[in-house]
Amino acid sequence: MASYRIATLVVLSSAIAVQSSSDGCSSSHINKKQTSCLQAFTAALAGGDVCGSWSTFECCMTDPFSQCHSGTTESVAFKVNMQKSIFSKINPNLKGCTAKCAGGGSTPVAPPAKVPSSGKSGDAEGCTSSHVTKKLTSCLQAFTAAIASGDVCGSWSTFECCMTDDFSQCDAATKQSVADKVNMQKSTFSTINPNLKGCTAKCVGSGSTPVTPPAKVEQTFDAIINLDDPTSFAVKLFVDAVKAATGVAELPTAIVKAFEIIVQYTVPHAATVAQIKKAVADGNGVEESQVAVSPVARRRLGSSTSTSSSAAKDMDVTITIDGSTDPAAAGVKAKAVKASAGAATAAVLKTALGGDVIVKTQPKATAKVETKVKAEASKAVEMKTAIESNAVGKAVGGTVTVPQSPNVTPSHSSHAASSFSAACALVMILVQATM
Repeated sequence: MASYRIATLVVLSSAIAVQSSSDGCSSSHINKKQTSCLQAFTAALAGGDVCGSWSTFECCMTDPFSQCHSGTTESVAFKVNMQKSIFSKINPNLKGCTAKCAGGGSTPVAPPAKVPSSGKSGDAEGCTSSHVTKKLTSCLQAFTAAIASGDVCGSWSTFECCMTDDFSQCDAATKQSVADKVNMQKSTFSTINPNLKGCTAKCVGSGSTPVTPPAKVEQTFDAIINLDDPTSFAVKLFVDAVKAATGVAELPTAIVKAFEIIVQYTVPHAATVAQIKKAVADGNGVEESQVAVSPVARRRLGSSTSTSSSAAKDMDVTITIDGSTDPAAAGVKAKAVKASAGAATAAVLKTALGGDVIVKTQPKATAKVETKVKAEASKAVEMKTAIESNAVGKAVGGTVTVPQSPNVTPSHSSHAASSFSAACALVMILVQATM
């Protein structure tokens, strides 16, 4: 019952009141009444009486408009039926509920007649309320699909133009009905993602202002580039490739933080980290501070590897060459270290440690590059994927990975965009009941 009430509130949030006119039978009066009736329905549901709650809603809707003209009563009946269809999907027990209201009989609400949708937009047969509702369903489907890309305003433009263009040649009442539905959806979705509030659209069928693009923010990606030849990497080639892959307007920036040569040796068990570090530094012409040494965890139960004090052990070694000052020179040094860190360094280690040393994993070179691009915060995942693309890797002679999410502080993260997309999907499910 609790989840049912929550779903009710979701639908309630979409019933946004518009300014009423004076005749008491206008579409704005119906929309306002639907809001208050849904509130009463929600309150009644707290008692657990589904059919009694439905009766409250149906009579709340039908009684005030029972003396209005047929167009209004049909509109009310359509909205009542739409809500019943929606809530019946949430709680099938509601399907059999009926209501005995002052303004109508005790039979269930009859579905409004389906109007063929084959008529061209703008003609008399294409401007009915059922056409508007059907169009709302298909436009929300397009909106839901578009929002998955993370472009909130672009997605909203897709929805608004989808709604308004098809009815631009209809009568004023139909245009107002469409505008009410567009405003209702905007109000609903803006509560999920406030970024949508400022979105506008320039459509063929309306004079709306152009879409206001969301602000671009600086996003920092820590890229790791595996390189066969460190000298093949050039910052200019990299940023040009990133710009082309991401499609951003402003040229990205990149700083080579360091080149790293990573290798693994099997050394005598008695060898110390200090001994290994010194021998590796000497063998590659670098400072000991540039060398990091760590033991490789041994397998335990079920392992065939010996754990005796005389057994050889595997050690990971990383040699870091700073690239922030002169990346070209650092690349040359990294290439030389990659060449010497294998068999030549193993020989130096063998002498220093007094035992056999094996190169278990051949030296690999990587460049750690801090990359900054300016793009909409919602496109962070898209930017990451583009930087990791084969096109960028090919441009610099390697493969690119971005292990972590970008360092960016937007008002709404990509997670929020994902949640927004999920929420859109939920509303889409509810609106599909009108088909």
